[in-house]
Amino acid sequence: MSNDLAVFEEYWVTEDWELARQVILGSDKMYELYGAKIEADFEVELGNLESIIELPDAKLKKLKDLLIANVITFVKGYDRDLKRKVCEEWDYCSKRNSSKAEKVEYLILALDIVATSGLLALVTLLLKREYFDKLCKCSNKSMFNF
Repeated sequence: MSNDLAVFEEYWVTEDWELARQVILGSDKMYELYGAKIEADFEVELGNLESIIELPDAKLKKLKDLLIANVITFVKGYDRDLKRKVCEEWDYCSKRNSSKAEKVEYLILALDIVATSGLLALVTLLLKREYFDKLCKCSNKSMFNF
């Protein structure tokens, strides 16, 4: 891997689309549902970051949006279970401003129902997008920022 690509990877790891890419690659089920089609449609390998960042700007933007949308759509299929586990059992709204480590640790355990690997990337993506705030209908703004 070139030094330029290493710099890109270090930067992209905080981007929502990169987190979504990691989630799709880390879950056999999500890859089966979305990954293979994305690779065929965009003529890229999701596991090869260089093939992605070389896409023309318009195509790259479409790919980024699709990666995020697919992960969110997949997670929405588990909303009932997540709402029970995260909102009710753990009382997310009152605990969401607890330490980052405590919150991430709990949410990784809760999200085990969604995927078996790529969980840290999934938790990070969902927290950044305030997914649980919306799911649990929290009234005040979260202090969990990335």
